[in-house]
Amino acid sequence: MNNMEKLIREIEELRTQLNDQGKRRGLRDSDVLKRSEILDNLINQYYRLLREEASNKAH
Repeated sequence: MNNMEKLIREIEELRTQLNDQGKRRGLRDSDVLKRSEILDNLINQYYRLLREEASNKAH
């Protein structure tokens, strides 16, 4: 499994956890907000990798 696949799996797992936790605790809960921030960072990392791969293929 390559880095992109691992990252996608991690994003999906965290997204599911965040969705469940948000329903139980509410979207303003501090743990929900922390997980949301982590998910944002993972998504940003995913897009960086995507751009790098596209750039490498263009060269």
